[in-house]
Amino acid sequence: MKRIIGTVLIASGVLFLILAPSNITGSAILSPSEGRFYFKYIISLILFVVGIFLFISRKTLDAIIILGTPIEEDIKERTEKAVESSRKKTETKVFVASGGTPGIDLKKYKSQSHMIYKMLRQAGIKPLEIRIENKSEDTLENILYSLRKINGTEIGVVSSPSHLDRVEYIVRRGKEDGSIDKNIHIYRIETKESFADKIYSVPASLLTRYKLRKGLKDVKLSEGFVKKMRTAFIYLVKMFREKEEKEN
Repeated sequence: MKRIIGTVLIASGVLFLILAPSNITGSAILSPSEGRFYFKYIISLILFVVGIFLFISRKTLDAIIILGTPIEEDIKERTEKAVESSRKKTETKVFVASGGTPGIDLKKYKSQSHMIYKMLRQAGIKPLEIRIENKSEDTLENILYSLRKINGTEIGVVSSPSHLDRVEYIVRRGKEDGSIDKNIHIYRIETKESFADKIYSVPASLLTRYKLRKGLKDVKLSEGFVKKMRTAFIYLVKMFREKEEKEN
């Protein structure tokens, strides 16, 4: 929103300057037309400076949600991206580590969120700045359970582009039936997307839409059919990722 307002103010400042009369005589006593010119010039300059300030200012986020995944390398990338964004591009109040147990090595981590938490701590994030969400088993649950841990409406979400598309669809559907606050704004923090992610995004998107076919209020979390399909897709993604790593 700051950048949109900033852009409008910059454009307005330039427009004011273009439309201002330019017939300046150089006399010590300003004519009415010269007075109007200087007045418009000052206004345009103010608009331009304020617009630039808003455009380049850091965005304030109430929270950044880091979406879990069974692939440790992806969690590392998402966590690093969240920390980088909070330090360079945004001012962030809290981080939400979101993810349950699907697909992870329980000998190393208690949950996907536990993995994220450890990486955040290694990056210097204080425990009081981290919220743990460890119940979710899919993207829908990631969002619903994470939002319960956030006080605010400006929320960053970290993941791959196609994953964030699903997040925005879920939030939009939730706003339509009143399940999610209409004032919530999702700020995309994108990571790289592998070929396996692109393949997975197609059935994952279809499953999300199937799950939300009756709206968000009537959805059954961890629905049996969807849960089984998701487990199969996670297995396929891991296979593709292993193949990509071997080829590289």
